[in-house]
Parts: sequence; C-alpha cells; structure tokens
Amino acid sequence: MSADQSDGVTVLIIHGVDTIRNSLERMLTSRGLPVCTYATPADVRGELRDAKGCLLLDEAFASHDHFASLAAASFSIPVVLILAGEARSRVCVGRDVVGSLALPLVETQVLEAVANALAEDAGRRLQLSMLEEARVSFAQLDAEERALLTRLINGGGTEQPVAVSQIAVHRGLLRKLNAGSTSELFRKLELLKEFLWADRGAPI
Repeated sequence: MSADQSDGVTVLIIHGVDTIRNSLERMLTSRGLPVCTYATPADVRGELRDAKGCLLLDEAFASHDHFASLAAASFSIPVVLILAGEARSRVCVGRDVVGSLALPLVETQVLEAVANALAEDAGRRLQLSMLEEARVSFAQLDAEERALLTRLINGGGTEQPVAVSQIAVHRGLLRKLNAGSTSELFRKLELLKEFLWADRGAPI
C-alpha cells in the first residue's frame, strides 16, 4: 500500500510478522483510518517524508541500524512500539516514543494508543504551523521593531510595564506579528524564543 497523500492522516505499520501486520490493519481500517503496511523499514520510500499520522513499529526494528532508512527520509511522526513482551524502553533511535503495545494485541489498547499518537502528531503540526507563521511575521520587522522584540524577551515578559508601554508606541509590531493583543504577542514571543532563536543561537 502507498501512503495516503490526502489532507488526512495515515497510520503506518512496520512489522516483520505478516499476521500481526494484517491484524493491525484490520483493526484500524474497520474504524475508517487510512493504513499503510510495510514488512521492514527498508520498504519505506521517500513519499513518507511529509506523512501525517503515526507509526506502529515492531520493536525488532527500533535500533539505530534498522531505523536508518526512516531517519534518512526525515521521518518525524510519533512512534508506538509493538513489543514482544513487557515494555522495556521508551526511547527509539534517539527519540521518545509516545506509547507501546505488548503482544498479544488488544483492540481497545491499540485504538487508544493510536488515538493518543494521532493527537500528539496534530499538536506537533499545529505548533510547527504557528512557528512558520511567526517566522514569516518576524521577517517583516524593521530594525527598530526587532530591537524592541529583543528588549521584550530580555525583560522577562508582561511584568515589565515599560516594555508594555513601548508596544503601544510601536503598533506595527503587533500588526506584523499578527497579534491581536499584548498577551498574544508575548505568546508568539515565547514561541520564537523557544524554537526560532534557539536554532540561531542568538535572538537577532
């Protein structure tokens, strides 16, 4: 099966045992969820680079070596490990998994784990969308507005009355960051501080 390319999500299943793979597929498709199945990570192709959804992964493929092909494809959706026994580790090739399932599989547990993973992915994509919006808005700021932005961050937030009064003077900052209020502006500042500026290693 090939990955669903619609705006919806896809549950990806990578498991070396046919019966387990097929059982998971039946459980999920019966609930209307698009599913892609693979026998090994090596079977996963580049079309999954922008996949939305989650991955149910055989723990046998959770090592660095087996997962290399997925890492090379910039695979970034949440992972639920399928364990042969009791849960042993929540770390999968340098990333935290969002859940685990032990054999034999129980349908209610599978559905709950998938629902949680899909919610995690939706939250991640929303955060990335907000970050991209902030990046675009930041690029429109002039030097004075960027300097004010730095003072607001360094000042520590809404507890700085001088900084808040400066916002009233520089209305363009609110408009260009698409912030309808001071509180929304500070929320966007925190997003920029945590992600965009952390990547650069310096505020501006």
